Order: sequence, then structure tokens, then C-alpha cells
Amino acid sequence: MRFLMAVSVAQGLSLLGSATAAAYTYGSYHGGESEVLRRSPPQANGIQFVCSDFPDVCQNMCWGAFCVDKHTEFLTYDKASASVKRARRKAAGCLDNQKPGNNRCSAGRPGAQPNYNCDEYPFASTKANNQAGATNGKENRCSRCVPSSQNSKQGSTISKGYKDFCQNKAPCNFQVFFANMGNVPHCNPNGSGNCNADSAEQCSGAINIIERREYTAIEARGTAMNGTFIPGPAQFRTYDGVLLTAPHGGTIGQAVYKPVPINETLYEEHIEDHEYDGDAGLVQFDYITANMRSDVDYIKEVVWQRRPKK
Repeated sequence: MRFLMAVSVAQGLSLLGSATAAAYTYGSYHGGESEVLRRSPPQANGIQFVCSDFPDVCQNMCWGAFCVDKHTEFLTYDKASASVKRARRKAAGCLDNQKPGNNRCSAGRPGAQPNYNCDEYPFASTKANNQAGATNGKENRCSRCVPSSQNSKQGSTISKGYKDFCQNKAPCNFQVFFANMGNVPHCNPNGSGNCNADSAEQCSGAINIIERREYTAIEARGTAMNGTFIPGPAQFRTYDGVLLTAPHGGTIGQAVYKPVPINETLYEEHIEDHEYDGDAGLVQFDYITANMRSDVDYIKEVVWQRRPKK
């Protein structure tokens, strides 16, 4: 049933597992009058990664999400211990116990570029909900050497998302959405050769021996019932008209958070000066996220969906 009402962010959102009512209200994050729909709560909120802000990081995320990971529907922030997160980074190939730096992207390594460090996907702070496509019973984690400033932007985005939609509580499930992908390699599941072998990527298990996804022809979907989960990969349009590509799928009516800087000049200064430390965890970004807010949008409709070949 359609109706008009003013909806605040607090009124329009609920975290996974915290909503028990049969009906659920979504509205515009602007907080003013908007047309809203009464819907069922989604299984997870979403976080938007704007690939034009960190294209090399997106390249790694897309490789892991579109090309390697076959079964995940959402990631889970689980407040893992430092030792668990370190083990995840090692599984992804970031840590190798070799000198200098114990990190394959460390300065001084053959082929290493200055001011680069290691990015892993799935994030060290998360586990995948479904490990059916894992190697030897373990998640298939991947890594890539990326510019440090891009890694800091991604880390700040993740940290702000956890603060806002997880309220720093675990377990907290969420889905990844990509925006402004442009021509970033591996980020276009509709493109020919999107998952061609990439020597810059390293994955857990036998190095780079992975089963890459292949898809059937594109399927246009249009509108779907509110509360309907659409398996990925898929592209959605939000109520604000943003196109979001979702490797793990999404739910019609789902809230998608976009962490953005408040003072952009100060934000860029902090990013430029930040010395990224993979072992320091997300707390290292607290002074950056203090200058960020989360804009919240909602999935309105499906633009297209592709189905994996069987």
C-alpha cells in the first residue's frame, strides 16, 4: 500500500536481526516527505563503494567478488581477533613471513612500487556467509598491491559503514555494491574477458588456481516485489537514481549506505598523510571517519541480472 509520510533516517532503518515486525518502512534519507512503501526487512544492509575513488582497490574487490567467489550472498563483520584477521590477510597472500616487511607489497621487494600496500578481499574484518566454493574447506581470499591512499579511502569507507549500520556490533551482515565502475578491470560482469587471468592477483589455496565464474546471457528484470532478494551478479537502480552493481545480489527496498566526507579538503589531507598499517585494524581510521557521514539510499528496482552457467 502506498502512502506519504515524513521519514527520518532513524525511523527508516533497522539493522539485520533487530526488526521483528511483519511490516517495515523505508523512505528517503533526506528526512522530508517522500513516497515510501511498507516492506519486509532485508537480510542485510548494503555499503556502496565508489570505484572512481579507488579504482585499483575496486579492481581487487571485483576480482574476488565477480571472478572468484561463487556462492556468497553477504559478508559478515564479526569483530574477529587480531590473530584471526592476521590469518585472513595471510591467506589472501598479503603476509608471507619474508623480508623486508613480511608483506608481498612491501618496499624493497622485487617489483614493488613505492607507496603501495596490500589489499585483500573479502576484507580481513569479515567472513563470507557461504563457503561452498572454498578451497580445502577455507574461504578463497585474494589480494593485490594497491596505492596506499586508495587503501586508506577504502578502509575509511568500511570503518564508517560499520559504525553506522552495524553500530560497531557483531555479527553484522552486509552486501557490497559498486558504483561509478567505469572501465575498472574485472568490474563489468557483462564484459567479454572480465575474468581473464590476472598475474597481479594472488589467492588462497594453490596460487591463482581458481574457478572463475561464467555467465549466461544478460536478463532484464525490471520491477520486483518489495522484499525480494535478487541473487547476483545484478544491477539495481536506487530511489535516488544511482546504478549499483551487486556481485552478491541485493534486496528490493534494501538500505545502502554511502560513507562520504563532510569536509572534503580535510578528508583528502588526512588520506594523503595517513600511514596505512594493515595490522592496526580499523581503529586507525577513527580520526578520518570523524569527518565523514553516511548518506542512505534504497534499492528501487532491478536493471539486469545474470545467472551463472551450471
